[in-house]
Amino acid sequence: MYSAYWAYHNLNFALDRDVVVPFPIAVPDDLPLDETDPPVDVFYHYTNEDGLAGITSSQLLLPNIQGKVYMTKSFLSPAEVENSIFIGNPFYEGHGKNVVVFYVRNHQRAQIFKDEENYHEYYFTGGTLRLHGQIIYAGPNLIGQ
Repeated sequence: MYSAYWAYHNLNFALDRDVVVPFPIAVPDDLPLDETDPPVDVFYHYTNEDGLAGITSSQLLLPNIQGKVYMTKSFLSPAEVENSIFIGNPFYEGHGKNVVVFYVRNHQRAQIFKDEENYHEYYFTGGTLRLHGQIIYAGPNLIGQ
């Protein structure tokens, strides 16, 4: 039942945006469906190799020094990530090569806001974003490859 729910949700998510989801979208059947705090949205967090390793091992997205965790709803190639999100900043070179696709629950979504200064970005204001069991895909960014 849970995987069927997510397959339907992600299919509609992709169709609404006229895109092809290039990574696996199934969620394991053994994850509990919490009816009181359901999954409500899907986001992408682009990162480098070290960031990917840290996120997948800890299941956490850590905030920056302003206390925000940045994410996007945009399917972007590595070059687009570096140009559109990181605006060519050499500090973030390579951060478009990997992506973590995850869903958020209702209580988390209430703390996610659209960044009015950057078309592609959203940010979480609740400190560390815990993704235990909420990662749909983590690995190489397959867009444009």
